[in-house]
Amino acid sequence: MGGKSALFFLGCLLAFALLNEAALAQPYDGFEYMKLALQWPASYCQLKDCREIPSYFTIHGLWPDNYSGKGLANCYNKPYETINDAALLQRLQTSWPSLLRSKSNQKLWKHEWTEHGTCSLSRYTQMQYFEKALELNARYDLIEHMKTKGVSPGPEATYSAEKIIEVVQGLTGAVPDVYCETKSGKQFLSEIRICFVPSGDKTTDCPEDRGTPQCSGNAAFPTPPSGGLPLSA
Repeated sequence: MGGKSALFFLGCLLAFALLNEAALAQPYDGFEYMKLALQWPASYCQLKDCREIPSYFTIHGLWPDNYSGKGLANCYNKPYETINDAALLQRLQTSWPSLLRSKSNQKLWKHEWTEHGTCSLSRYTQMQYFEKALELNARYDLIEHMKTKGVSPGPEATYSAEKIIEVVQGLTGAVPDVYCETKSGKQFLSEIRICFVPSGDKTTDCPEDRGTPQCSGNAAFPTPPSGGLPLSA
């Protein structure tokens, strides 16, 4: 290979490497909505080994996504930075705790940031992502509103998905996703997921074709154990 040809070849390789590096350095162009997933601990812990069971909905995650194409996940190689801010830690430990004995809070937050939070980098830093999730969660007192509308947890309480959606929509002004877990053939209301525009300024209907299938029929809405203790030792 002649000198000029070799230089041209090396130049092409360098240009390709630089372009590739630049592409990897850029997050996704953006996202079209985000979904705040709120889990009901008493249902979640029917199937999991939990260390605590709060009596209110806790955050599972805040998930940016688009209305079409492949669902967004693991969008950008931006390492999780351990959260040490005392004020933020206190709020996260209350509103976004890891319920599992086997998973620490930091491990949960790292997973949610890596898989979902990085897909919001076109708009939010890591700190802003967690702050936004807390802000959206604090906007609605979901369990108290549900109780006032006749949807209360109880040992034998069951409600249709349609009723749950109607009650939540009455609070947020948008159609939510409702997700159930099944144990021994019995459905439990596991999560209510509320969708927002990217800024979080207002809610938007969760798209049916992008969400987890709705609960079918009636779903149990169990009461948390007294004192927040695990359902089983």
